[in-house]
Amino acid sequence: MDCLIDEDKGNVTIMSGVRAGKTTIASIISSYFVKNEPCTIIYYNATEDLAKAYSNEYVRDVFAKSPSLKILVPDSRSKLSYRPQQREFINTAKIYCFSIQSPGATRHYSARMVIMDEVSKYADLPDGDPVELAENRTNNSPDAIHVYISTPTMDGFCRIQELFEQSDQRHYNVKCPHCGGFHTIEFHENDPKKGICWNEDKNSQVLDAWHVCPHCKEKQFHEDKPKLYEDARWVKAKPEVKDHAGFHISALYSPWYSFIKIVEKYKKAKGNYQKLKSFHNEILGLPFKNPISELLARRMMQRREDFSHKKIPNDGVLLTMAVDIQDGWMAYKVTAWGANKEHWILRYGRIEYDVADPRSYVKVHEIWKQPYLHETGATLGIKSLVVDTGDRAPLVRRMIEHLGGEGAGVYGIRGINRPSTSEGIVTFKKVVWEVDTINTKDELFFNLREVDEPGPNFTHFPSHFLEDYFLGLFSEKKVKTPEGKVKYEKHYDRNEPLDLMVYNHAALEILSQVKGMNLNMTVEAFFAQLQGKEGPQKKRKKPRIKRF
Repeated sequence: MDCLIDEDKGNVTIMSGVRAGKTTIASIISSYFVKNEPCTIIYYNATEDLAKAYSNEYVRDVFAKSPSLKILVPDSRSKLSYRPQQREFINTAKIYCFSIQSPGATRHYSARMVIMDEVSKYADLPDGDPVELAENRTNNSPDAIHVYISTPTMDGFCRIQELFEQSDQRHYNVKCPHCGGFHTIEFHENDPKKGICWNEDKNSQVLDAWHVCPHCKEKQFHEDKPKLYEDARWVKAKPEVKDHAGFHISALYSPWYSFIKIVEKYKKAKGNYQKLKSFHNEILGLPFKNPISELLARRMMQRREDFSHKKIPNDGVLLTMAVDIQDGWMAYKVTAWGANKEHWILRYGRIEYDVADPRSYVKVHEIWKQPYLHETGATLGIKSLVVDTGDRAPLVRRMIEHLGGEGAGVYGIRGINRPSTSEGIVTFKKVVWEVDTINTKDELFFNLREVDEPGPNFTHFPSHFLEDYFLGLFSEKKVKTPEGKVKYEKHYDRNEPLDLMVYNHAALEILSQVKGMNLNMTVEAFFAQLQGKEGPQKKRKKPRIKRF
């Protein structure tokens, strides 16, 4: 609060582990400004459920329990709104609570303050970077305040990490009760003599754990934390930064997490990708490094180009669409294909309805049947739509039938971890097309790694795709099981970008098998038809790529 009031900082970043009071801090900030500097505040979170939880558990309850705040809450007779998404107070202050994904949440409201909670978990938006879009809500306020709060994710692709690095980088320094030296509380995986140390019994059970003072080397135990905090202070690593305060705090400082419990969590996580990632992110409050995924994802991000689905690039003339079914929602991707399988990822997004909800049919239908404008002025439609049946085949088949079935170009597909029995990557089995995911992913990863220039098998990515997409694209690695079988194993939370790329390739293959379509001949016919309508055309040139 001091940096917002006394230091007059316009930007505040909080990067921390779990149980560090991040959301409580957001509640304190919003409560203070509602009471003392009435203004409009917009609170964003990654999902609608989290945004509503903040509104109900923090805003509503805090204002109900505090006498000085309760008097600002309108009574039942007031015309002021006091709903979860919009809370208006009698002193003109307002708090809006939205999911960053909500339609219009980043367009229709203006505010003095924007609080972005769990900012590293924000999914990409078709309109651009969600953080920038949220910041734009304060463009009309001369004393705008932006608060960024999050647990970090992957090193190099983490919004809160990037924001913290732009700040004055404050770390919480405690005072050693033995020597009086100030230091942070740290955990060093590769140096057992620094930071938190421990000893074990013969069964590898943790007997005791402590923190080593970097100055005097004396032991500090969990029970010493109250003494450590008595004269603690925030120390800036970059004091030259004047307009952006940044704070890092880990769960190592938490009074609810003993050093023994932290060591036990680390021992359970060691050797397990997902658990070790969670330990770094949630306990240490630090981004997790994954060199392989990081390297490939960065290469793809550097290849992004300036195009969108609103005007399809010149050489992309045939469209496919794939839908991946999840519990409660579904992901989709639209791809434009050119000669020799050069392709452009036009759209990638979420549909926030379960496949059991008929409203999901409407959303899929809207995207599928939307006319897409080509750079030449022609209008294109999606020729093949595939839907992953997964473990919800009856519901997916019902949706496919509602959309018109195979006669309308809609096909059910299922990924298999074994080679296809046909010459292509898909095989028709009774009511579903089976996709050879192993060989397809082998080919996709090879092309992504080796094909660096536009042409055959090159993938074009639009400029608005952000880190979550590219990490999802490289979310799996090939492994061999103890039985000697080969499979792809997921090592990142979300793999929909990869699955949907596989499914779009399957959609193209299905067109070839079902309708005898030849991609290169289709491309030639498209331009021949244009030439017949418009007269002789100059030879098509590859557009210059504007990369980001």
